[in-house]
This record gives sequence, C-alpha cells and structure tokens, in this order.
Amino acid sequence: MRDKGALQGKLFRGMSLAETEQLLESLGARVVRYKKGMLVFQEEDTAANLYVLVRGKVAIGKNSYLGKQMMAAIFTEPGEMFGEVYAFLDKPFEYFALVEQESEILEVPLTFLSDSRHECTVLQNILLHNLLNILAEKAYFLNRKLQVMASGNLRQKLVKLLLDSADQRGVVRLAFSRQGLAEYLSVARPSLSRELMSMQKEGLIVVSGKQIVIQNQERLENYL
Repeated sequence: MRDKGALQGKLFRGMSLAETEQLLESLGARVVRYKKGMLVFQEEDTAANLYVLVRGKVAIGKNSYLGKQMMAAIFTEPGEMFGEVYAFLDKPFEYFALVEQESEILEVPLTFLSDSRHECTVLQNILLHNLLNILAEKAYFLNRKLQVMASGNLRQKLVKLLLDSADQRGVVRLAFSRQGLAEYLSVARPSLSRELMSMQKEGLIVVSGKQIVIQNQERLENYL
C-alpha cells in the first residue's frame, strides 16, 4: 500500500506500521480500487469485510420506497471505517456504500472475529479491542445526537449541543463545517446560519468559523 495514512487510524492503534502490515497480510486483507459510481456494497449484501478508506470519497445511503437516494454519511479521511456495525449483526446491509470519486479501500475479511488460529493472535486481539472501542465511541456519539435531536426547536438543539461540547472556557470547536452541522441537526443551512447569527446578536455566543464561544451560559441554560 503506497498511502500509509489509513494504517495510522484508530483501528490500528497500539501497533507499529510493520506490525499492522504483518497482521493485514496474515488476515488476507487487500486494497481495492473503485471508480466513481461503483458500489462497495449495497442493500441486502452480507457483510464480509471491514472497510477502511485509503483515499477518495465514499457516501453511505439508503434507497427510499419511492426510489430516492438518501445519504446518511460521507467519508473522505484516510483511515475512516464504515460498515463495521454489520460485522456483529446476523443481518444484511440496510444501506449502500457509493463511491463518489475514484477511491482505494482497504478490505479486511471478517474471519478474524471467529478464527484465532493466526500467527498474529496478539495483534489480532489488539485489532478486535480497537474495533470494539470504535463501536463504543460511535454509540456514544449517536446517543449524544439523540439527546440533541430530542431537545426541541432549532435553538434548543443548538444550545444542547453547545453546552455539551464546550470546554471549561466556554469554547466549542466544531468538528463540522456549517453544512455538516446543518446536516447533523437535520435543518437547512440557511436556517442554521440565521439562528447562529440571531444568537450572536442577542449576546449569547460569538461565532468565528468552526469555533463558537459561549458568552452567557446562564441564559443558554434557560432554553433547556
């Protein structure tokens, strides 16, 4: 693999690059190149691999009963993993993975979940531990999102998100772009921008790019 960035992600934490490559070789992992428009997997496929993005862009989506594609997530960073939840479920994929630009994806066979007869058992256990940690982090993230989405109107959702994410100085460093934040909150970007500017004019927050500074925590808490 020419691009090593994907091997430095959370899935391979605690392993050197040489150990990671040794483990992947023993597991029969391979890097597959996909052209734009190809499907990595589709709805009703059975999970057979862990998928780690090496380079490119992959969108996770679902077809509605009317035939409309609804996108749930987009992966662009080397080392990002997708489809891993279905590794532990005895059910087919409920989503598809669509390649939006030419991509390379590391595909790791799921046999390591049940077969411990490899020469890399210790590394295999590290891999499994990392995988479980990633799943736990995603479950926590989803739980936080559910709490935000249940908070009420847009302002209440924003307040919940900001108060939960602020550091001790009241500074929130968003992991999202403005568009990404709008998608996270399931609102239109113009509506989000108007609400943020309104909150800033009211002296509640100061917005600067991906950083938001809470100016009046007590007033924000009154919205919850």
